[in-house]
Amino acid sequence: MIREGEEGSINIFYKDVFLASFPLTKLRTPEAYISLGSRLILDTMREKPEFTVKKQIYTYLYFINLMYKRKLNNKCIWRSNYELLMNCVMALIKLEILNVDDNILLMPKKRPKRLF
Repeated sequence: MIREGEEGSINIFYKDVFLASFPLTKLRTPEAYISLGSRLILDTMREKPEFTVKKQIYTYLYFINLMYKRKLNNKCIWRSNYELLMNCVMALIKLEILNVDDNILLMPKKRPKRLF
């Protein structure tokens, strides 16, 4: 299901499969979503110093693959998992493991045609 805000939506794909959609508003901009990934990386490093960047990458990829398999098998995905999925994808994009062009689709809100 595509969740559209007043500014449009941001959609996540993984291995060419649609995984999730999040609304774009004036406060929830694409930059705000990207900052979630940065915050996840930094918070993890602060709270658990033994959790290196390499372990974080494996953990984020593992979680994304779990959600990918659930989506392929038509199993339900909880709302909290969707939010964690967004954070993991943005963290991997920030770490340059995933490519923005392959995994993120920005869909701005359509403007109505002017009649005059």
